[in-house]
Amino acid sequence: MKMITSIINYVHERTMPMAIIDQADSSCTVNKRLLSLLMADAEKQGSEPSCIMTFKAGSDYGFAVSPPCEHRECGKDEYNPALTPLQYNPKTGTYGFEMQCPTAARVIYDYGIKGATAKLRIKRHSHPFTYYTFQKP
Repeated sequence: MKMITSIINYVHERTMPMAIIDQADSSCTVNKRLLSLLMADAEKQGSEPSCIMTFKAGSDYGFAVSPPCEHRECGKDEYNPALTPLQYNPKTGTYGFEMQCPTAARVIYDYGIKGATAKLRIKRHSHPFTYYTFQKP
């Protein structure tokens, strides 16, 4: 039974978009599947995935790649105007971004996760623009 569970987890990690959030440096590291989705969405928009905007919408937290300008306005409660770049870490060979507001610590706390890091599944949404939300464990 334990082997079947580990095989299922391995397949999920390879095929499902996932991210690791770390409150030590308030970062979010994306897996290869999520990275390919981010690149494809940025290509559809005709831009580079150079800016990531994190936000809180209701009880969920999420992020968007190169969001439209009308969603970057200051003063909107559900959107955060702070943009951070998608960065490559040559030491680990991974891509990620810094979570400024809300921070990774806030997401971990609100989701009731024990520990300083969390591996979360990501859900893609397409209305009113393409964005992704962290799924509660």
